[in-house]
Amino acid sequence: MPLPISNIEQVDAVKLLHILFPRNFCFDAQVCNVLKLCSQRDYLLKLLCDQLHTVCLALIISRLRYILTAWSVFLLREAAMLVRSWDNSVCLSVRLSLCSL
Repeated sequence: MPLPISNIEQVDAVKLLHILFPRNFCFDAQVCNVLKLCSQRDYLLKLLCDQLHTVCLALIISRLRYILTAWSVFLLREAAMLVRSWDNSVCLSVRLSLCSL
């Protein structure tokens, strides 16, 4: 290790352009930092995906229920059955897949 120079702080590592350069040029800390960041981003994406899936299904269910209550009198029987089958399949999807994303 070189002799210390007055008024210059010696450090164990330097971060330049988000890359950690350690004194011994062993980049284990850099790899650990990147893996930690990847893990955090993966967790956030899973949370976001769960919430988006829930919101999308809620929007679909609300539209289907609106169609059934407001317009079912004016629908042909086949169309009403189609809407009901959509409603049933979306509700089943909510129950089965919300926790499996």
